[in-house]
Amino acid sequence: MISTIIPTFNDAEKAINTAKRLKEIAISSNCELEILIVDDGSSAEARKKLQSYSEFKLILNEKNLGRAVTRNRGASLSTGESLLFIDSDCFPVNNSFLRNHLKALKSADISIGPVLPPPDNSFWSKYQKKSAQRRSVLFKKGYYFMMTSANFMIKTKLFNALRGFDPSYSRYGFEDRDFFIRAHVAGAKFSLTEDAAVIHKDNLNLTSVLRKMNEAGKTTSSIFEQRHPLVYRKLGYAAIDTRYNFLMKGIIPFFPILMHYSTILDKVLEVFPFFISNKMAKLFIAIAYAHGTFNREYAKNLQ
Repeated sequence: MISTIIPTFNDAEKAINTAKRLKEIAISSNCELEILIVDDGSSAEARKKLQSYSEFKLILNEKNLGRAVTRNRGASLSTGESLLFIDSDCFPVNNSFLRNHLKALKSADISIGPVLPPPDNSFWSKYQKKSAQRRSVLFKKGYYFMMTSANFMIKTKLFNALRGFDPSYSRYGFEDRDFFIRAHVAGAKFSLTEDAAVIHKDNLNLTSVLRKMNEAGKTTSSIFEQRHPLVYRKLGYAAIDTRYNFLMKGIIPFFPILMHYSTILDKVLEVFPFFISNKMAKLFIAIAYAHGTFNREYAKNLQ
């Protein structure tokens, strides 16, 4: 039995579509599947839409608790020998998706599937594709913690032994890095299962990316840095953290300007050649993250 955990927040339609696709795959591949959608404090309208379907188990958080707690709650109410964690905006590509993950678990403890961009020619699709390729290269070099937790299967016993995701990561970012590091330290065997891919159907834009990176810099980055200081530096986050790189303080005033003109800048990214737009986006993201780390330290000094 596979238990699928789908966390969702105000994204009911995508969660339902992903659940339906997984059920279709389970039937075609003769896999026993339990589907749990965990709603993380969505609006009444989104919850009503989720409650209109009885094909899966629906778990409701009374308030927004973050992905770590939401995933853990789903896992605690599951009954499968294997757990599949998949984000609500991730759509499995082929009908052998579940079988391929299960096949990988015969020789590994954790099977991580690729998260691919939508098949279009937009800047953010190209950006996601390049990021996925980079993660794949680093994984093969032993950097298991570089992978995303948006699509992975794990043996339930191991997940429980690790006590799931760390609930301290209540805001955006770093909970997946932390989990995979702890799994690696515990001796878990990883598999990059290329034929268990999903399409990431989130409509990325510069505004949402900047907000997320700013939030991560302001909140979860400090938790991750304290628990995994060497990895924090190795991943390059220290270089854009104002506590470690004082030069970043000189560019953080540009963050409000970036946010104000983010819609226009998104169009600019589409116009320039990708190698230029890619560098621009990385600079914008660095500014957003640095601004978050500065606000984090400023708030701490006020206490």
